[in-house]
Amino acid sequence: MKKLIARLAQNWPGGTLCALCCVLVGLGLWAWPGSEEWVYLSYDLPTVWRPDLPANNVVLLQLDESSNREMSQTYQKWDRGLHARLLERLRLDQCPLVVFDMFFSEQTSLGADEDFAKAIHDHGKVVLGADRGPLRVPGLVGEQTIRPIFSENNHLFCTTNWGIAKADRGTGSLIRRHYQGTDDDPSLPWAAAALMDAPVTHNPAVRMTERWLRYYGSKNWVTEMSYYLATNQAPGFFRDKVVFIGGKPDMLHVREETDVSPTPYSRFGGVEAAGIELVATSYLNLVRGDWLTRWSKTGEVLALIICGLLCGYGFGLLRPLASLGLAAGVIAAITALALVLFYRGQVWFCWSVLAGAQAPFAWLWGVVAFAQKSRQPAVESDIVTRTEPARAHIPVQGGSEVADLAFALEPETRHGSATPSDLPPPIPNHQLLRRIGRGAYGEVWLARNDIGLYAAVKIVYRNLFPTSGPFEREFRGVEKFMPISRMHAGFVNILFVGRDEGAGHFFYIMEAGDDEQQGQRIDPATYSAKSLASTIERRGRLPVGECVEICLRLCEALEYLHQQKLIHRDIKPSNIIFVNGAPKFADIGLVTTITPGGKGVTYIGTEGYLAPEGPGEPAADVYSLGKVIYAAAMGLHQDQFPTLPTSMQNPPDTALLELCPIIAKACEVNPLKRYPSAAALRADLVKLQWRESIQ
Repeated sequence: MKKLIARLAQNWPGGTLCALCCVLVGLGLWAWPGSEEWVYLSYDLPTVWRPDLPANNVVLLQLDESSNREMSQTYQKWDRGLHARLLERLRLDQCPLVVFDMFFSEQTSLGADEDFAKAIHDHGKVVLGADRGPLRVPGLVGEQTIRPIFSENNHLFCTTNWGIAKADRGTGSLIRRHYQGTDDDPSLPWAAAALMDAPVTHNPAVRMTERWLRYYGSKNWVTEMSYYLATNQAPGFFRDKVVFIGGKPDMLHVREETDVSPTPYSRFGGVEAAGIELVATSYLNLVRGDWLTRWSKTGEVLALIICGLLCGYGFGLLRPLASLGLAAGVIAAITALALVLFYRGQVWFCWSVLAGAQAPFAWLWGVVAFAQKSRQPAVESDIVTRTEPARAHIPVQGGSEVADLAFALEPETRHGSATPSDLPPPIPNHQLLRRIGRGAYGEVWLARNDIGLYAAVKIVYRNLFPTSGPFEREFRGVEKFMPISRMHAGFVNILFVGRDEGAGHFFYIMEAGDDEQQGQRIDPATYSAKSLASTIERRGRLPVGECVEICLRLCEALEYLHQQKLIHRDIKPSNIIFVNGAPKFADIGLVTTITPGGKGVTYIGTEGYLAPEGPGEPAADVYSLGKVIYAAAMGLHQDQFPTLPTSMQNPPDTALLELCPIIAKACEVNPLKRYPSAAALRADLVKLQWRESIQ
């Protein structure tokens, strides 16, 4: 508990700022004009994700091109006598309700009007469409309702069942809400639902409540057919089915509005919905009582504030990978809650802003803040300037880092009788105990800090090279790697970096690897770092299961390194050490930025592990790791690839035989035939681990 309180207090300045910014981001997307689509995603996504909900008791009759052609009609002057005959057929089939999503704006022929009026009267439950038009009062500007007209004097008008056929586009272009209408001028779906005695129509207070469309599907959720086919159906086809009649042909006259409207489905590539389909959807919402409602503004604001504060402050308490897992969990939880409310509770709220903006923003802020914290020691002490005279250094011969187990300096010897060439430079707050390795780029020392903890210190000397290029390249590698070294368990942690321009060297302090025999119980007198190279040398080829487990961990680390746009360039068994039993990439002096085609990257690495095309791209690191797998699994030198050990033939080692195709593909000379990434290599290793043959 005390540690938690300390972490909370330590994160107070940055966490508070992140939380406030996260809240502002959410409120800005929620309320800023022009950003409504962010909020509307919360409505659109659950709509399109849900499977279609068929409505078997509804039929849509379309006045389409086929009907015009087959029945020799035009949309503007459709023979109302045909409507009369259709209504008679529907009455005989005991169709409970007929809704005309059409506006009868003028009389046609008196006889056809009379037939239509009589058919409406005989059926009993027919609803006609009305329209809104300019107010016809001199001196006044506005709109008025225009009711259906059957004759010039309106004396043939025989029904009071009408409603305004209109869609509410709200502040967006997509149709998402019910058109409300009023008591005097009801909407067409409301008039139809009232005629069917839907319970919602008995509550006047509900009429003006904001209702959001509950779509039942993008297509094929309802029976549709051309108008002319209605009379070709078997008797009784329309029994107990509500029939909606409307639509326009595809070919429109100049300046005539289309009868289709954009919906959440069309936003994601689906087809737009016809007006008659929207009327039918609204009607079913009212009859079934399953329309959607939206959280109150107060509730949404509180949700944005709470989510912003918790994510903004909480993610900063964790490392990037841990906070990424938490962020993914938060996003999944918010999405799950939203879907449950949407599908079961018929409620939606602005969850897309919480899950799609606030949580990712808080995580990214936490990653940047963590990277800055990781760099902070280097920013303050990276360039260490000293006034001590430069010392001569131990000449290095050969190109491999070999542990110098015979060389040991006791503290009094280092400061007493030893020659100046044997003395390493002083390291702040650390006592150098023993040189445990050296190579072409410098020396590695076992050190102990002021509180008795052991660490490894690598010192790189400028005077070992004829030019400054390799020296600066090594420093740049450490500089690029240090910020991410503690972000993944597969990297040796770089704890501190220092540079002495006057003495001509730089150094970096890293966690000490396991001892070959005692792990982290380090005895300076006998310490020997455990690497994959020493393990192979001591044990020979490793069991396939152990080899695969090691390489899976290395693949994860390498994949993360590549995600940071970096490549290692020097992957080999001696550069893989064990810390607390886990393999980690070490010696990161050649780490550099990935470049397309490897252009501009120095052709450097270790012979036998260097990809034929050279370093520069992730596939080159995969090649090197493939050679590491070969050396570990076969116990052979990397140059012997693709030779197999004779010991695996009698009897045949089945597991090793299944590993061979993976090694062959990883070590493929042609990069196009090689694993393109560490993730792809890891996927096949996982299959092998679960004993799924990939052959």
